[in-house]
Amino acid sequence: MEVFQDGTTSPFLEISITEAKTLCFTFYPLPEKVMLTQAQWEQLLAVSKDFLPESLANEDAFRKYYLNEDQVEGSDNQ
Repeated sequence: MEVFQDGTTSPFLEISITEAKTLCFTFYPLPEKVMLTQAQWEQLLAVSKDFLPESLANEDAFRKYYLNEDQVEGSDNQ
């Protein structure tokens, strides 16, 4: 998931999931200074935490359906 400042076309942040299934925040260098308030950072973090289980569930469903995997490593369906 990429995060943009209002009125810009280049993201300043990418939120992704590592192979260990944890959140990873990658900041992109931009010519303009990026400033976030505490409330904005907390909102980004909250959205990211919601994004994690949904993304992992989607990945599990994809792997089960398209790759015919009965048991996806690390899933709770054991």
